[in-house]
Amino acid sequence: MPNRFWGPFIMLVAGLNVTVFGQDAHYWTSQFGTRSTLLGGVVIGSVDDMGATYYNPGRLALIENPSFLISARVYDYSVLLLRDGAEDGTDLKSNSFNPAPGLIAGSFKPKQLSGHHFAYSVLPRIKVNYELSVRQVTDVGGLGANPGIQQVKQEIALQQKIDESWWGLTWSYRIHPRVGIGITPYLAFRKEHQSERVLAGAEISEFLVATAIYINEFSYSTYRALAKTGASYEDSTLSLGVTVTLPSLHVFGEGSTVFSLTQSGGDLNGDGTIDDRLTTSNQEDIDAQYRSTWAVGGGIAYRFRHVRVHTSAEWYAGVSAYEVIEVDSTLRSLTLSISHYSQPVFNYGVGAEFTLIRKTRGYVSFATDRSAVPASSDANNISLTTWNFYHFTGGASLAIGQSELVLGLSYSQGKQILPTIFDLQDELGVDLIKTADTIHARVQRWKFIFGVSIDL
Repeated sequence: MPNRFWGPFIMLVAGLNVTVFGQDAHYWTSQFGTRSTLLGGVVIGSVDDMGATYYNPGRLALIENPSFLISARVYDYSVLLLRDGAEDGTDLKSNSFNPAPGLIAGSFKPKQLSGHHFAYSVLPRIKVNYELSVRQVTDVGGLGANPGIQQVKQEIALQQKIDESWWGLTWSYRIHPRVGIGITPYLAFRKEHQSERVLAGAEISEFLVATAIYINEFSYSTYRALAKTGASYEDSTLSLGVTVTLPSLHVFGEGSTVFSLTQSGGDLNGDGTIDDRLTTSNQEDIDAQYRSTWAVGGGIAYRFRHVRVHTSAEWYAGVSAYEVIEVDSTLRSLTLSISHYSQPVFNYGVGAEFTLIRKTRGYVSFATDRSAVPASSDANNISLTTWNFYHFTGGASLAIGQSELVLGLSYSQGKQILPTIFDLQDELGVDLIKTADTIHARVQRWKFIFGVSIDL
């Protein structure tokens, strides 16, 4: 059997890397705090809940009654669809319903440090869990010199899991009755796993079956340190704020890789002899790192009679290419390079809060969430999603005594066009199995927001 029988299955997996979609390519996907979440996170200059620890530490000193956030539950329902992603007319689809990142935070004021405000926060920054799989039987009607092969049976499974959390301690100080400054140092922990598996088989004759098994996986966990600084101004109608996020510093990390390719029952060189092959490589306890970039942001909010309008914008620098996991160079031909790089990103948004009825306020917001992945990104980049998100959020808050109940709903969507990722040809170059020339990828996300805060 010609070598090209096996090649498409290997190339198929490499091509399907683009279907493993992490949100680390987007910076505004997650929001934190109760009212801040309903405003889509466009509160850099006007945050008035415990989201200040993240959005602008300088605001904490200007908040009269910082709240202890005892519950801020966000449930995320996502649908990922690759039309013609496995074969022309065969889609790949993934549905997930999981708790989305939420913020747990509290504030305190030591009596010995008058005017100084402190807060602690636990920030689940990224939570990703995508699984894509397909099982199919394809009629091929004979493969070149092997007319006995009438069908190819295959199973494809891809998975990506990312869990990144930040632990922070905020300091804020009011340097003027209307001006506050602050900083939040963070220790960030990130854990990621990606897995690609393909099982393919074909019946060559009554007594001979050809099979191919392909496994390519990597995992890593890292610790890094970073910080966010901010300053804020507020009067009776106007609020302003600016922030600077510092690039991260590597603390510790390790990773592992698994590569395995098994081929049996096929004539790989066409000499009439069955060629079986097993290629495998397992590497553990490898140095690993993950880098996050620096950013600068600003926001303005203006209070009209019954409406307060919020606007924010933030620019993120790019990240130069680097190796996330230092794979042994002598074995690199057995697996893809595991690297990361990104381009600069500019996001902006607008939101409004207004009185509905007594003790009840309404919220609406819109925000962009552009991808940091360059359009020319290759399969070695662990971040491959080039689409842009657009977030629409609405909800309401109800004051109940010293507490506040928040309910809301957010909708986001993104689209991306991918080139063909599977093309199986016979010896004459005739297409036997081929996905569409372009594959339309689409993701939709709904967030159901529930939060409770208590004024202390």
